[in-house]
Amino acid sequence: MTAASTSISRQVRGRQSIFVIYADDIRGPWSDPIDLKVVGCIDPGHAVGEDGRRYLFFNGVRRIALTDDGLATTGALEQV
Repeated sequence: MTAASTSISRQVRGRQSIFVIYADDIRGPWSDPIDLKVVGCIDPGHAVGEDGRRYLFFNGVRRIALTDDGLATTGALEQV
């Protein structure tokens, strides 16, 4: 479990990709960016469902499920 995490985006081969960084303490040190390999999306928002599952929501009312630690995706991007 991380004390703080955030999603960032970067250009990867000319397309925007979503990355996550994390730290055990808000003051750092922060991890290197981890590419979630989600391209063509902007404005990621992290949410935890009532069932405890993690998701990233994006523009266009789309989401992708995350692993329990939030550092990788599971499944495909889906319209909600």
